[in-house]
Amino acid sequence: MQSDNHNDIIDRSDSVISIRGLYKSFGPLHVLRGVDLDIHKG
Repeated sequence: MQSDNHNDIIDRSDSVISIRGLYKSFGPLHVLRGVDLDIHKG
């Protein structure tokens, strides 16, 4: 289930892995900023 509206309720109960607000940088290079990811079984 996807939503562009952050006020919508999203059911993530069937996610095997759920990540919110992921940031990653290599020194001064920011490669990920605020990434949300859901991985489902299958």
